[in-house]
Amino acid sequence: MTAALRLLIVEDRDDDVALLTRTLEDAGLAFEPERVRALDELGRELRASRWDLVLCDFRLIGFDATDALAVVREVDADLPFVVVSGVITDIEAAGIMREGANDFFKKGELGHLAESIRREVRDASARRAHEAERARFAAMVEHSAEWVALLDGQGTITYVSSSIRSLGHEVAELVGTPLLDLVHPDDATWAGHKLHAVHQGDQALERVEVRLRHGGDGHPVDAELLVQNLLDHEHVQALVVNARDVSSRRQVERQLRNSEAFVRTVLDSLAHATAVLDPVGTIVSVNRAWDHLVGALGVARPRARVGVDLLAALRASTASLDPERSVEAATAIGEVLADRQEAVEAELPVTSEDATRWFILRATQLAGGAGGAVVTLTDITAKHRVEQEQRRVLERHDELDSMKNAFLAAVSHELRTPLTSVRGVADSLVAHGDRITVGQRTLLYESLRRQSVRLEHLLGDLLDINRLTQGEVRAQRQPVDVEALVVRVLETGSVPRERVIVVGADLTVPLDGPMVERIVENLLVNALKFSPPDAPVTLTYEPAEGGVLVRVDDSGPGVAPEDRRRIFEPFQRADHPTVAGTGIGLTLVSRFATLHGGRAWVDDAPGGGARFQVLLPGVDAGTAAAGTSV
Repeated sequence: MTAALRLLIVEDRDDDVALLTRTLEDAGLAFEPERVRALDELGRELRASRWDLVLCDFRLIGFDATDALAVVREVDADLPFVVVSGVITDIEAAGIMREGANDFFKKGELGHLAESIRREVRDASARRAHEAERARFAAMVEHSAEWVALLDGQGTITYVSSSIRSLGHEVAELVGTPLLDLVHPDDATWAGHKLHAVHQGDQALERVEVRLRHGGDGHPVDAELLVQNLLDHEHVQALVVNARDVSSRRQVERQLRNSEAFVRTVLDSLAHATAVLDPVGTIVSVNRAWDHLVGALGVARPRARVGVDLLAALRASTASLDPERSVEAATAIGEVLADRQEAVEAELPVTSEDATRWFILRATQLAGGAGGAVVTLTDITAKHRVEQEQRRVLERHDELDSMKNAFLAAVSHELRTPLTSVRGVADSLVAHGDRITVGQRTLLYESLRRQSVRLEHLLGDLLDINRLTQGEVRAQRQPVDVEALVVRVLETGSVPRERVIVVGADLTVPLDGPMVERIVENLLVNALKFSPPDAPVTLTYEPAEGGVLVRVDDSGPGVAPEDRRRIFEPFQRADHPTVAGTGIGLTLVSRFATLHGGRAWVDDAPGGGARFQVLLPGVDAGTAAAGTSV
């Protein structure tokens, strides 16, 4: 069972705290919240308890999210901090993200809040584990009998472990000096060539036996250096040197150079998961990092242990390995073993119980001409996820751009049509006003009125969708006579009254009248648009859940099942070759229903066509943000 997350909520409004907790509960997040209202309370709670994440409003009484973030970072530099605000500009959002916030949400758009919390808590946990691992590694290096040095691209020592004191040197005197200054003059040229080869990439890993100068009396000390080029590694960016004194065992080490014990020592000094293969691809040794990685991924351990044919294991079908990529990796390793390539790389996805991780598999020929290869696995999951997210963002950008273009084209068409009619009527009145009969004049005035109502309806939709997007709208409930409301809609002239059949009894319920008028009007306009000319539509209203259920049946083509959710999203429309529109009328219906704690949906009408239904409960169960009524 997953432990509940401890959330510290910085919020001065009770209704916003309730909104956050209800949203997270609905998303199935297990959490234990604690609420604070002031900076001093925030500081005390941070120091008194362990917290998984801080949720903070952007503007509070006496301070804002930037002040709260400063307090949080002073106590815990890595504690996830997420901003949730009712009204926040893009500039303000960008500013708080630059200050170090992990994410931000508008209070009217909390659909992905729980997902963000889970991700940020998970990432913070991974970072803490990584820092702990680094601390353990540093302690291991400092207490090792061997000494470790990091060199820059010129061979200058930038770090050396305290074990160097065994050679009579202090750390401070060596940092900033060339490594070759420690080497006996007779060995300096040869050692310089070896370091140069590693730096140029001719050898990924080089073992160098040299004589070093003792810091006391200067006498030579036989030493073995293991040099690895990690200049391109994102975390290391150095030549890594592992060194030890081999004065008393030089002859023995020469005899055991290719033995399992020596290879084990070499491998276990490496940070990467590493396996050594013999010339036919059998694993002869693995390091602790390899063993740990295999266990963490949940891959069957016998498939990656000493004595196993790695190429055959990769080619075998398993649940954890992608068949195609595994075969590609096995083929690449085979190229190195066959001496056709010195080094190869391949991407390899590995699936465990809960996730897929991506690795770069590198195979490099073993030095010395003995055959075989060194295989390393480097975790590139984070890089792969970033690339995937970049692709997703680009695809979303293209999708939004297409939606924008379609919307602008639709709005241009919807505006041009009534404006063209208005211009035509005006031109007729100007050119022929003295010859137009009273009856003709009345028809022209009626046409002007219809087109004006149409323009007013379109502009109202555009203004409403903008205010909803900004979180400026909420339901203002007052007792509403539903029958009178329907009559008012029919009298506006936005729909031909003679084509609407109304079915309903006397009913008065607490609703936001203007919102419900827009709901009824948009449903009728939509139904008439998709119905055959002169075909009637039926408007039914009846009591439901202490409020009202509004239903509109048309005789149009209906709505395909795959479009029934999409058409309520902004700027989305069902495909129809002859019917134009902006794609926001049904969005307003859905959003206004939500502000009443209700919902909107569409089914097939019993006699064919579509049946749009909107439930507006009497008790406000919505999640409306603070703002004004339409």
